[in-house]
Parts: sequence; structure tokens; C-alpha cells
Amino acid sequence: MQLVFGLFPVFGDAVLHKMSPLALVGFRMLLGAPILLVFAGVLTRPLPAARDLLALALLGLSGIALNQIFFAEGLLRAGPVNAAILAVIIPVSTLIISTAFRHERPRRAQVIGIVVAFLGAAVLVRAERLDFSNTETVGSLLLLCNSPFYSAYLVFSRPLIARLGALPVVAWAYIFGAIEALPFTAPAVLDVAWTSLPVWAWASLAYILVGPTIVGFWLNAYALKTVTASVVAVYVLLQPVIGSFAAWVFRDSPITVRTLLAAAVILAGVALASGIIGRRARIGFEGNRAG
Repeated sequence: MQLVFGLFPVFGDAVLHKMSPLALVGFRMLLGAPILLVFAGVLTRPLPAARDLLALALLGLSGIALNQIFFAEGLLRAGPVNAAILAVIIPVSTLIISTAFRHERPRRAQVIGIVVAFLGAAVLVRAERLDFSNTETVGSLLLLCNSPFYSAYLVFSRPLIARLGALPVVAWAYIFGAIEALPFTAPAVLDVAWTSLPVWAWASLAYILVGPTIVGFWLNAYALKTVTASVVAVYVLLQPVIGSFAAWVFRDSPITVRTLLAAAVILAGVALASGIIGRRARIGFEGNRAG
């Protein structure tokens, strides 16, 4: 799952040389929604209850429409490396939302980890000399704002998945998200000269449609059937490794010392917040005691 999401910044950055972010988002939604609708068998199932439809509409707005628009706009300005690294803020924002709505109880290490992760994000977005005329800074801020929308999707989709099933929830969220984003994406989609796109652009679009749009969201939903949202979010830690390496290899995107420092701080914070560091320390202690 993290492999298909981790490669998305690389393919998405390539496509954004040929179309606007809103056009890319429109492509994903307008093709992804009907495909997921057919795969999920939504047309042959009873209509969800009104309460569930409202919840699905809110999921579509947060996890599909706003999430994808902020991500694509940020990717265009900040590049694939920053997009991959800032994805690790998702476990932190997921934990904050889960705690705020009493899905989980925070530990002291988690609070410290959240603070550390946000300090790392501040390093990456150059908070000490924040300049909104700097394109990369604005892009990083857009990517940072994207995380809570996706985190909300992870947290609030779990009870719906338990009632309605993994694929139907993804399909309904995509349907609502596509409709909600249509006023913004439709003009951008119509502006693209689709017939003149090169083969590599179509190949990238095909990957984006099949990988992160259909397979990635379905695997996410399947994982949420068995584990909590914060556990699913922790595996986002794999994305910066995959995305940054792929961006360096395929897109020749530079990885600066500041980027590496920010990534290290963010990863340390997320490891604290998710309990990875504390759990490893306990395992080591217990192993030494047993020996």
C-alpha cells in the first residue's frame, strides 16, 4: 500500500508539467469514482441510510476532494521530495484527531513526539524566515495542511467500513468527493489538450489511476477493518523513503542537508508519537533482563 502511495509524488510531479493540479485531481476523481462504483457493486446494493450518506459525503469532502486538491497544489510548488517527507505528519495529525474525538488516549511520549514532528516540519517549511512569495515554502505549507484532511478520513471512515464494507465506503467517498470538487476541477479538465499528451504522461496517469487512486485507497480501507487509524497511519513512515529515493533516481530531485535534517527530526517525532521508540526500548530491556 505504501509503495503505491510513495511513488505518487514522482509520477504526479511529472504529469504536472503537462496539466494543472486541479486537472490532475479531476482526472483521478472523474475516472476513479465510476471504476470504484462498479468494483464495489454499489449499484446492486441497498442505498446506505441517510445518516451514513451524510457521513460519506463528509468523508468525500475531507479525504478525497480537499485532501487531493491540497496535495496536488502543494506537489506542484514544493516538489516530490518535500511531498514525500511531509507525508509523515499524517500519523501525528491522525493521533491528534483520534485523541480529540476520544478514539484513543494520548501518552506523554506521544505528546512529545507530536511537538518534535512539528518542529521538523517547521525546519522543512523554513518557518524561521517564512516567505509567502517563496513558491517552495507555500507548497510545503499546502502539503502540511493536506495531512489533517487525510487523517480525518482515516479516523472517521473506520466505523463506516465496519458497517458498510471497505470497498463500498471508498467508492461512495470518491463519488461524493468527485461531485464536491467538480466546480473547481471541471474547468481545469476541459482546458487540457488530452489528445496531445505524450505517451509517458499517459503512462503516469495510468499509474496514478490504478495505483494510489484505486488500489491504494482500497488497501487502506481493508487495513482499517482490522487495526486502528493511528496504526494504519504509522506505516506512512515508509513513504518518504520510497518517494525521496524514487524522486532522486527518476526525477533528479536534489536532497539537501536541510531536507535530510528535517526528515530525521520528523521521523524521530513520529516514532515517539506512534510508540515505536518506546516499544523497542521495552523489548530491548526485557530481552536483556531475560538474558
